[in-house]
Amino acid sequence: ALTVGIWGVIPLAVGVAFFLYGTMVRKEQGGRCGILGIVALLIPLMTSPALAYTHEEVFQKTVPAAGISKLSVRNFNGEIRVDPWDRPEIQIEAKKRVNHSSREGAENYARKVEIVVETMGDAVEVKTVTPGQKDEWDWVEGFFSFDWMFEGFAKGVSVSYAISAPRKMDTDLKSTNGAVKVGAMEGR
Repeated sequence: ALTVGIWGVIPLAVGVAFFLYGTMVRKEQGGRCGILGIVALLIPLMTSPALAYTHEEVFQKTVPAAGISKLSVRNFNGEIRVDPWDRPEIQIEAKKRVNHSSREGAENYARKVEIVVETMGDAVEVKTVTPGQKDEWDWVEGFFSFDWMFEGFAKGVSVSYAISAPRKMDTDLKSTNGAVKVGAMEGR
């Protein structure tokens, strides 16, 4: 889907204002302001996030809660919401959302964002892993491959979690940029 956000509309509006101003004073300036107005209109159009594609993917997983007393979630950009329920399982739904300069780029980047769910002893750990956080990522090779220059770039990546877990469970929830909401859980 083609998205238009406030940060895409503002540069576009400035470009339109320059264009209109340039056409009004073109007679006095010998046509140069009209060209300046067109350039001012084209630059925001070419660089604006208003021309970004948004791709969403939903990840779902259900984990048995027998013997589990703690839920840990680590997220970098997006909301974490945990609601209690009376089932002996943990249901995890993660919505990945990627804005990119192309549809294919958005879909490819969304596939690279991983939702990792691991059971470690009496805890379930859920974390968001982006391509730059992977252990095998080589910054030098990544930079000199020039993929970042020719394939466009991800303008916004977020993952929002909606998790249902047994009421009597401890939670350890952290998001570096997003709300953390916990229902009436009876753990710590």
